[in-house]
Amino acid sequence: MVPAHVKQLNFLLAADGRIRWGLIAAIASICETLPKGQRAKITVVDGGIPADMIARLKSQYADGTKEIEFVPFRWPAGCDAPALEGSRLTYARLCAADLIDSDVCVYVDADIAVTGDLSPLFERARTDASAPVWAARNRPDDS
Repeated sequence: MVPAHVKQLNFLLAADGRIRWGLIAAIASICETLPKGQRAKITVVDGGIPADMIARLKSQYADGTKEIEFVPFRWPAGCDAPALEGSRLTYARLCAADLIDSDVCVYVDADIAVTGDLSPLFERARTDASAPVWAARNRPDDS
């Protein structure tokens, strides 16, 4: 259950045309696990997602409680950082503060399927802002 003072849950994802199918699954899993009636905004950093897929995602999942926004990925002028694993979108999460109109958001990789309600992460982040919060295990042995 989301505390009353948490009005909207904000999520950030990043994808390009190569991972668009993972993006569909990630957005669907976020929407399906939200508590009924919970307001949420999903911001996607767009590194080249086909326009027809953007339109389909917006029409399928945006409703009175959910909003999906696509923002183009803009590489900072003069920055020449290397691509990690083939995509500069790896750096998109570093720009989260510039993309989200909230003090708290949950970044979800576009190849992650959410299997449970993530709203407790927002409460934890608000009450203990000194520690980052992770929702997924990094390794099968929980280390």
